Amino acid sequence: MWIKLQLYSHPNFNQFCINVYNGGELISSEILPKLSQLFYSTQFSGIGLELAIVKRIVEVHGGELLIQSNVLEGAMVSG
Repeated sequence: MWIKLQLYSHPNFNQFCINVYNGGELISSEILPKLSQLFYSTQFSGIGLELAIVKRIVEVHGGELLIQSNVLEGAMVSG
């Protein structure tokens, strides 16, 4: 598995975006919308706070957290 981090800014809107790709296996369409819900985890030892906290931080700053998954790049979290 590999991890790719991509940062870029939009000069006209004073915004920036962070994309994180994991290169892992595909996340099912049933699970994707639940990943940023508080206390939802697909891991046995997970507590489901990580992405919920990240989503809240991004939203407080006027952003949006997007989670996508495709066969070529694995999961992508963008905010």
